[in-house]
Amino acid sequence: ETAVRFVVFEVMRRAYGAQWWKEYGEVFFDIHDGIATDTVADRYEGEYAVSDEYFTTMNVMDFDKVMDMEWDEHFSKYFTDELRESMHSLAAGREKIVNKRYIDREFYELVRTAIELVSREASDVLWKLEHTS
Repeated sequence: ETAVRFVVFEVMRRAYGAQWWKEYGEVFFDIHDGIATDTVADRYEGEYAVSDEYFTTMNVMDFDKVMDMEWDEHFSKYFTDELRESMHSLAAGREKIVNKRYIDREFYELVRTAIELVSREASDVLWKLEHTS
């Protein structure tokens, strides 16, 4: 999750500026509360879709949403379609684990494989981003 956090932040920073979560302007789906909203004013003061505090608490479900929204324009330049599917699997897996649902061997293997792929690709992309301007 940490590698994905850094990659999402850097790709979005390059596209929208250092405080992209304030300047982004898209409607974010508030996964934590389960509501679609233009702002999170009910949770944070301000008029932005995501606040500073929110960015630091974003998880794999949030990153999956951001990557999905910006896939064609930004993230597809760095990642494979396989990573995109793996991110969807991780987001679904996190939801299942957080809600303490039964996890069978097949599900465990799916999530483990997704973690390995995401970790490998995110690390490679992060290295490339750090060594290019």
